[in-house]
Amino acid sequence: MLRCAPEGAGRPREARDQYRAALELLTGSSVDIERQRAELLEHVGDSERVAGMRDEAQRSYEKALSIWDTLVPSQKAKGNGTAQLRRGVLLGRLSRLEDAKAAFERAMDAAPSARETYATILAFLVVSSPDTAFAHSVFHTAQNQLGLEPEWKVYFALWLRMIAGRTGQQLDGDVIQAFETPADAEGWWAKLARFGSGKLSYDTLLEETTAVGERAEAYFYEGGRRLAQGDEAGARAMFGKVLETQMVNFYEFAMAQELLSTGSLLQPKMSASKAP
Repeated sequence: MLRCAPEGAGRPREARDQYRAALELLTGSSVDIERQRAELLEHVGDSERVAGMRDEAQRSYEKALSIWDTLVPSQKAKGNGTAQLRRGVLLGRLSRLEDAKAAFERAMDAAPSARETYATILAFLVVSSPDTAFAHSVFHTAQNQLGLEPEWKVYFALWLRMIAGRTGQQLDGDVIQAFETPADAEGWWAKLARFGSGKLSYDTLLEETTAVGERAEAYFYEGGRRLAQGDEAGARAMFGKVLETQMVNFYEFAMAQELLSTGSLLQPKMSASKAP
């Protein structure tokens, strides 16, 4: 599934230098310039974090968050949704998870029809400290949007299964229902749905891929299935295959990269927490 451009595969320090050079070219203090500055600082932080420069990344995230905090009062409607969305991600990177969830809630309230909002939140929850209850809440809100395409419902359900799988928790019935497609449904997303429901094996799914991007997704979601079964080593092997495809513009590539940098993918089983 395509996403925004990532930091660059395997060259985080080079990416950091490029983002910092772009920052130096920004002049002025208009709202648009400040938005660009905040976005670039977040990219700098991401590059530093991937490069293992944790302290530097924290400082970059804090600078970006400070800019968004200043901009929020001037934003309206969808613009405010974007501001809150970026605040949520940054707060999560800074381990302020309850504040992050509050910002994500505000982002959904400000731009309820923006698919990217839900995609960004759920993709973040896949790779961060898993919160299955909040992820279910986000999924339910997304499902209620009349304009959400069937294929995105499938992708979101697959992501939610990965979040739940990391803590050994169960999926709500409507998440499982998202894998049920019409008998005549065609296309890659329909195959993924049948895989998600258990009606299509991984081997068959892989055989039916017709492009590198589809193979990357097949590897990633098989990794998610193995993770849900408690097979962390098997999951890591699949995520490694995702990176070998070099499909850097895919959500799955970015999530695989993040997950492989995580110490332990499986978290202690915990009771569900309430969404804010």
